[in-house]
Amino acid sequence: MLLPGLILGAMLPYWFSAMCMQSVNKAAQCVVIEVRRQFDEIAGLMEGTAKPDYAACVSMITWASLHAMLFPVLLTVLAPIIVGVGLGPEMLAGLLLGKC
Repeated sequence: MLLPGLILGAMLPYWFSAMCMQSVNKAAQCVVIEVRRQFDEIAGLMEGTAKPDYAACVSMITWASLHAMLFPVLLTVLAPIIVGVGLGPEMLAGLLLGKC
């Protein structure tokens, strides 16, 4: 059971990185949508005579980034617990060695 744990442990950093990149993508998409909305609704923004609503964009990106990072954090916290309890200490040792 050590070898499957090593393989799973070697896979986890890449999975975590992919989930982090997806969350950055989601947050960036929210910013693009907000910027487009502000260009449509605020008169004079294109010409530079009006100021954009920075607070709306900052609060949106903060919420989106925190919300999207929930699953990567749960992956890193719960993976060793689930493997250790469900599959045994040998598999957990392989998982932890594979993450290094």
